[in-house]
Amino acid sequence: MNEQQILIKKPFNEQYTLIIDMESMLINSLLKSKTQARYDFSVLNVKENAMECRLIQLDLFVDEANNDLVKEISQVTAAFNRMFSELHLKLNKQGEILDVLNMDLILSKWEQTKIEMQKAAGVNKDVKQLIIINDNLFAQPEKIKIAIKANEFMQIYFGKIFGKNIPAEVTETGTNLFNTANVDWRFSINNIYETNKLNVIKIKSEAEPKHSLSSKFCNTAYQQFSEHIDLSKLSVDLTQQSNYQINYDTGKVMQSQTIKIEKVHPKLYMKISYTLMCDEIYKKAIKNNIIV
Repeated sequence: MNEQQILIKKPFNEQYTLIIDMESMLINSLLKSKTQARYDFSVLNVKENAMECRLIQLDLFVDEANNDLVKEISQVTAAFNRMFSELHLKLNKQGEILDVLNMDLILSKWEQTKIEMQKAAGVNKDVKQLIIINDNLFAQPEKIKIAIKANEFMQIYFGKIFGKNIPAEVTETGTNLFNTANVDWRFSINNIYETNKLNVIKIKSEAEPKHSLSSKFCNTAYQQFSEHIDLSKLSVDLTQQSNYQINYDTGKVMQSQTIKIEKVHPKLYMKISYTLMCDEIYKKAIKNNIIV
């Protein structure tokens, strides 16, 4: 199959639903949650090397949570996400942020958001520390762009597949799923045409660490659990896999699923699944009782 690039080629507007299923085991604590978010995504204009986009978060709620800590963290996260409920961005063709065009609006929201986060945090010291960290973040506007890069919709929508000659191999430095150590990720991206859907193609992306995870990595990533598990005997399974269906004529994502897994030990693991659907596909899934 010939090389090709997936690009957003023309303006469009679409509503999306993003469902996030999370399960993690932290020694003796099992945490499970299901979160659902709704977005309105508009590509306002497209130029050769950049595009202007607007992303509005329409709704965010926790469908399921298995304990009070998960609920508390979700409430604080929801309050924080209101900071970025309206984003006006300039992106390159890979979907990376070149400029935040409504930075002043975002900065103006912080004081009220901080009050809401403090109310949601209650007496939890860890959550209060998160507020302090974010207070420092919003004192330095240049760091806000970094925070927006972590936006789950943006990460899931663009993945690593836009603006590349596919099939492709991409290396990028990121973190493990627990966000406790740096990892050089290697992404393998391939395309498979959908024969029964006009102009819709499938893209598959698989990622794993570029290098074997050393004892140094394990000591850095899991040191806080060293009293409970033997770090010298770990065999870490760290993977990401994504499947996309994209309208090739426009570059609009129709649906995608991304699964991230970090298995360290029977008492220490995390799995997160992201399911993104445009409204047409989401409504069909609801009608056919596919979403539970």
